Amino acid sequence: MTTGGFPSTKELLERVAEESDAAADLVEGAEIKKEFEGTVRLTVTTQLTASESISTKTFSGSEYRSKRQSSVPYESRYAHAPSDFDDKTVSFVESVPVSTCTKCDGKKKHDCPTCNGTGTERCETCNGSKTVDCSACGGEGNESCSTCGGSATVTVGEESQCTQCEGSMKIDCPDCGGADDDCPTCDGDGRVSCPRCDGDGIETTTHKEPCPDCVDGTEDCSACGGTGEESCSDCGGTGTQTCSNCNGNKQVTCRRCGGDGETAKARYGSVTFERQQSLSTDNPDVPTGMFRGSDGTLVDETRTDSETEASDSPSTYRKRVEKRDVPAKSVLYRFRGKRFVVTNIDDEVRFDDYPRSEDHYRDQIKKARNNGKFDYGRPRSVTVTVGDLLKDASVLAGGVVAGIVATFVAAIVVLILSALLPLGSATEDILGLGGGAVLLLFVALAIDRYDSPDSDAFYPETFRGHRLLLPGIALVAAVGAVVASGLNEQTQVMVLAAASAFWGGRVGLRVTVEGERVDYALRKREAFLQDLSGDRGELAELGLSELLPDSSPAPNGDELRRVGRAVYVLCWGVSVYLLGVLVSGSLLGVSLLEYTGFTLAVGIPVAAIVLATVALGLIGVRKVLTDL
Repeated sequence: MTTGGFPSTKELLERVAEESDAAADLVEGAEIKKEFEGTVRLTVTTQLTASESISTKTFSGSEYRSKRQSSVPYESRYAHAPSDFDDKTVSFVESVPVSTCTKCDGKKKHDCPTCNGTGTERCETCNGSKTVDCSACGGEGNESCSTCGGSATVTVGEESQCTQCEGSMKIDCPDCGGADDDCPTCDGDGRVSCPRCDGDGIETTTHKEPCPDCVDGTEDCSACGGTGEESCSDCGGTGTQTCSNCNGNKQVTCRRCGGDGETAKARYGSVTFERQQSLSTDNPDVPTGMFRGSDGTLVDETRTDSETEASDSPSTYRKRVEKRDVPAKSVLYRFRGKRFVVTNIDDEVRFDDYPRSEDHYRDQIKKARNNGKFDYGRPRSVTVTVGDLLKDASVLAGGVVAGIVATFVAAIVVLILSALLPLGSATEDILGLGGGAVLLLFVALAIDRYDSPDSDAFYPETFRGHRLLLPGIALVAAVGAVVASGLNEQTQVMVLAAASAFWGGRVGLRVTVEGERVDYALRKREAFLQDLSGDRGELAELGLSELLPDSSPAPNGDELRRVGRAVYVLCWGVSVYLLGVLVSGSLLGVSLLEYTGFTLAVGIPVAAIVLATVALGLIGVRKVLTDL
């Protein structure tokens, strides 16, 4: 039913429901807060602004003629303004005569500015000096003396009578002294050749004298004659080279006229005309944004065509103010705690917002979940999974070995101290156990920092739980070995300690990653609400917020990370420390069980296993609380 020519309020709400995915109970559930029916005086102000962009340039003759063909004259640029209130850009160029280029006097070319029309320029290698440093002596002008080799001295020899044989060239036989006719050394001759002068009777002695051909061991360079220079090979000793700008042509194309021989210096640019429109009404009950400039009936119009030229900033070139009477109906209603408006203007139903249906929000949430928006992880192949299992085995084993080594090092240190210092056995025990524990704590913290996840990275293998598979299998196998086999007590404790280390270390990381997953889901929840098509208040009103990740998870990410790190250090660290003490004791011939007994020793890894398992249960408890 209509009133005063307007649709009824119910009909308007029904139109909203028909033309959108509005809430199904909109018509029945809308709470009408305010209604208006009548004529609204609409003021439509339309302006045409003008802004100029202008520059000055020296054009070549051909460029200027081309510009004139594509532009209007600068003097009449506003004569080409739009006749009404339309957007338009007018390009212009000033009308000036084309004249002979003053740079080249119309010759289209001029002397090269680089070489001043000579076609050559200074050689870059010798800088115009025609010579360069001698390549043989490096510009020094000298080289080592060929007579003395650079030593500035020569060796001189003198001959004299041999002092051993006194010039006779022979000496008495050193074996028989000349008394044995059968001597094999002198063949019975009684004398042999003098070894000092080699039988010459003359010996040569040497001494150093100044070189007769030089003073300081050098002489003039044989290549440059001592000048230290040689002719430049790049320019042939001329000191010049072909001009790099004109290639030896002596002239270049005139840049000012571009080789036209003519130029024109003129102003050029554009005038931009832009239409702007604003609306206002005399009735705040009907939102101004619902109106259009053509609505209703024109009752008055005022137009001002100043058409003044623009300055540096946009100016009003033309203005029109219209008064229009518009029949309008406006309904302000409340739905799910939020206010909305629907109007009927010029017999047209208009609205810019409306209460979304429950399906509208459910579809968005479903799409986000199907696309994995809140999931902390990525799909993985079987190959990657197997590879990660092998990687886990090496990382876990490496951590355990590092802990054992740390404990063994501490034990060796205690042995050294006990040998150097007068320590009692109790003090040695305290130092050994305490020192190993402290050292292992640092190792555990270091590995925890290295192996903890980055909040910006994905750890899908941990999230999906397979990284618990390997230590879980090891734990079950260890318990089975202890129960079913005939291992001695120390070996049983070692097996349980190794399994406890594997289990505690991986559970600690698993709980830590769960903290990262919780925070990741919170960030993605907020991002989803920011991009939501609709209102987050409506989402909460419909109870659909429960379909999103929990906004206040318990325990939260920080709490889970703290628990994870505590489990890693306490369970992994204590178990590896115990294992290290047992291994070190076996190597050093000492058994820990002699001090603690089997029950206390085996209780340590069992307690670590229980603590890690309880911590892992936090994840399950959190999921159960989330689902309640």
